[in-house]
Amino acid sequence: MRKKDLLVLAVLQQITVHVSATQAICNRQSLMEEYSSQRGPSQVTVENSISNICQRDFVPPKTRSLRLDDIDVTINVSGNTTEHSVDSCIGALREIVSECCDGQTCTGGAVQFQDDITYELLYQPQGYEKSENEHVDLMARGRGGGRTRRPRPKATKSRPKSKPKPKAKAKPTPARKKTKPTRPSKSTKSSAAAKATPTKTCKQLYQQQLREYAIAERTTEKVSRDSVAFEKRSSPKQVYACQIKGRAANPSRFRIKALNYPDKEDMDAMTPAARYFGYARPEICTNFAFVQSGMLKAKVKNPEDYQVEHVLEWQTVADFFSWVRDKKITGTSFQVTNLPADSNICRYFKESWFGGSQVSFSLTNDGPERTVKDHLKWGFPGLDNRPKDFAFLHKVPNRLKAQMWAYKFGSQTAGIFAADSITEKIMGKTTNKKTTPKSIDQAKLAYLDLRALMAARKYMRSSKIAITLSREVKEMEKTIRKIDATLPQHSSPKKPAWVKQNLGPLWTEYMDERFKLANQRTTADMDKYIALLVKTWSPSAGSRSNSPSPGRGRTGSQSPGIGSSKGKGKAVVKRARTRKGGSKPAPKKNPSPSPNTKAAQEKDFFQEIRALEAAWKKEKSKPWRKPW
Repeated sequence: MRKKDLLVLAVLQQITVHVSATQAICNRQSLMEEYSSQRGPSQVTVENSISNICQRDFVPPKTRSLRLDDIDVTINVSGNTTEHSVDSCIGALREIVSECCDGQTCTGGAVQFQDDITYELLYQPQGYEKSENEHVDLMARGRGGGRTRRPRPKATKSRPKSKPKPKAKAKPTPARKKTKPTRPSKSTKSSAAAKATPTKTCKQLYQQQLREYAIAERTTEKVSRDSVAFEKRSSPKQVYACQIKGRAANPSRFRIKALNYPDKEDMDAMTPAARYFGYARPEICTNFAFVQSGMLKAKVKNPEDYQVEHVLEWQTVADFFSWVRDKKITGTSFQVTNLPADSNICRYFKESWFGGSQVSFSLTNDGPERTVKDHLKWGFPGLDNRPKDFAFLHKVPNRLKAQMWAYKFGSQTAGIFAADSITEKIMGKTTNKKTTPKSIDQAKLAYLDLRALMAARKYMRSSKIAITLSREVKEMEKTIRKIDATLPQHSSPKKPAWVKQNLGPLWTEYMDERFKLANQRTTADMDKYIALLVKTWSPSAGSRSNSPSPGRGRTGSQSPGIGSSKGKGKAVVKRARTRKGGSKPAPKKNPSPSPNTKAAQEKDFFQEIRALEAAWKKEKSKPWRKPW
């Protein structure tokens, strides 16, 4: 370690940074299954690089980027950036390291100060490159929030030691008076019914969900522009095709770019009657009102929570080349010149379609002359090309909608969510803990994810969106088919000559498969995880807070109105006293749990789960048909 870094690390112990009540939000395990095992740089490396990241020439809103352990790391500063200083930067990163590193590796995260300045430490995992599936793949690398360790105490200035006062002689302890044992009165409440710590409201959890999705989206982008607002999506989409799982680079991989997005201002100017798709009141957990034709902006409560998005994912276009390699043209022998030996179809695409020395040509007799990669761009919507194809979709369903269509390295069984991550939210990290407000809050975040996935399905079923998707799929098929047929007549002598591969029908077959998997994934994950919510939080299985549950090791007394399995200890049975005449008193009704008890919190949450279950049953009964 450099001497300068050692000096800064020594000074860090003296720095006091006042952090708001919320701790650092950590980018935890990815919800995307194929990247769920990826981790960030080591804790030692991050700690040793803090001074370099926060050096004095770093002036927000610029970003600071460097490479740690072969991983691209970026520090963003947003909010009231005038409060930025080297000390606040170092203190913020120390807080993130404290909360988001496990002693070995770091996941990155963000922390906000009371003066409204936010620091974010972001990274891209090994084997992952920027792509539309960033909008997709590294979905919510957070969602669980920071760890529950207490914040480190503030450093205090050292004071000169005062002279110790002489010890006073100890006085004899007076003997305690014997007290008579008292019986609890009827008005005394047992500890089982004690007031529970309140859970977060649905609005608070919804806001937490938005914050964590914002951090996840920034994590999946290399922030190189001046603005750090993640909703600014007007720059060209750059995605990688022909990637190989676990390998960041391979000789057959290539990058393709789409046309510019229209931003929100462009959309407002071009399509003043543009429709917004999402729940009418997403901050209410049991609100499932979704206008299938979309809402006008004036009817949307928070339009800033919506994103301009492609209906057909650009990454889906890029993954077509991977699909051809994996399932259709699997050989490595092509009898063409200027192509390296043992090249697969992806290397052929790369050298012939996207390499250097591109030749411009027209796809029709009177059409514009463009290179292959530009023809591909113009087969897809952009700011100056069919801008009305774009739609406003709420940012949370938007990311889940992208997961529906993700290629996932050709997996036929991968779900939308990583099973370990969402199961942990629903059931808790361990199976021997009693219910806590945090465990309910975490399960509710999973609930909100499932509700958002249902919204994504509703969006895809919308007649307007279905028509747009059909048009885009057909337009891309026409573009790919014409490139495949026309390029052989315009090959460059410096490039491998293209031989027609009948790609038009393959594109249609590919999109048929993508639709089938998108539909299956959505239904499977909704069915599976709603059932897990019901099983985990059902009162018929016994109160999680007061009753034992198989495999959870919980013990306690039965809660009225919740149900319980048999508890340990001797049962106390009160004998019914008969009145004169031999009649028995009417049995008392089981009282409902107090609204402030854990049992009541569980009961309220279970009612919400039942509401989601009913809403999904209704949505599932409406078929999602392929629109092309």
